[in-house]
Amino acid sequence: MITLKLTPSLLRIQLYAILIITLLINPALGQDYQIDTKYTIAVMGIDVQGLDISKTTLRNMVHLEVEKANKFSVLDKYDIEDVLNKQLIELDGCYGKTCLVNIGKLLKVEKILTGNVDLIGDKIVMSFRYIDVTAEIIEETSVEEFMDIPEELDKMVRITLNNLFDIKNDENLVNLL
Repeated sequence: MITLKLTPSLLRIQLYAILIITLLINPALGQDYQIDTKYTIAVMGIDVQGLDISKTTLRNMVHLEVEKANKFSVLDKYDIEDVLNKQLIELDGCYGKTCLVNIGKLLKVEKILTGNVDLIGDKIVMSFRYIDVTAEIIEETSVEEFMDIPEELDKMVRITLNNLFDIKNDENLVNLL
């Protein structure tokens, strides 16, 4: 009968062999799993001046582009309305940081995206920012000026939000507006 004495190096070789066999049998164990660490964000306090578009339509446009950016877990607009209606809170006139931070705490979100779109002379000016609800600070801001082409508002929103979220824009599209 032969006895094998387990030395540290032999034990290490056996552990490596078991690990390799396990990974070969179930390759999924060897994959890196990315934990979803997206911040929750609510889109609200979107104001518009001088253009023929409703605040609701503009907010929906912004909400859609934020979702498409896939940088945040975006709170559904109906969930926002439900929570605020239950608390008897009206959002009209809530555009400032203090008001939005208070609403953000109530909604239990980490970020609030807000902004405004204004017609100033012959330019459409878009300004979007997101607020860190916990720190109560404006974390990032993007301001862009475009030619007065209202039928291209959706593209202007996309460009401005992409800049805010550090997403590369299509240069041809940017140059057209």
